[in-house]
Amino acid sequence: MAINLVESVQQKLNIEELRKINPDTGEAIDNGKPLNSFYQLAIPAVLTGLYSFTRLDDKNTAALQMSPGSVLSSVFGDYKNTVISKIADSTGTSVPETTDKLEQIGTTSIDVVKENLSEKPLDSDVKKFFTGQRHTILSYLDPSLRLGKYMEDDTVDDSTNKMEGPVSNLIQNIGQIFSASGNDQKEEI
Repeated sequence: MAINLVESVQQKLNIEELRKINPDTGEAIDNGKPLNSFYQLAIPAVLTGLYSFTRLDDKNTAALQMSPGSVLSSVFGDYKNTVISKIADSTGTSVPETTDKLEQIGTTSIDVVKENLSEKPLDSDVKKFFTGQRHTILSYLDPSLRLGKYMEDDTVDDSTNKMEGPVSNLIQNIGQIFSASGNDQKEEI
């Protein structure tokens, strides 16, 4: 079953619908709904961190075993405080409140992923799931956070990864095939 991880997390947290980011301007696209700036920054940031964490071959199923309160340290490592501070400063939220909410988002995100995988997923299942969600996550990620810089992945901040349309979608699908592990490539082709 194909899901939109961003929307599933947003719904599970019972918050307003998030807005995609215009790749040309870096601004949230007006969808006629109120904008919740905290969750607009926070949900895609945490999901991007989880995506990046699952790129490490030995960390895929470990992402599903993170305990509440350890998600941010696990996915952002040394940059945890920087990410928390950037989101807190941008949204006018205190650092402790931001930390608590980001951990809640992380735990909720892991729960949603678990609900959409088999009871005992393999590393390749988790990696494939997040590979399939990459474009969706990045289309909501605010470029002002500059997460790619901290995760040492320039493609996260590259606006071409947020573009949509027939040609962009084809190129992103080809990229997903090449970013999958050897076993995943055979399954997707």
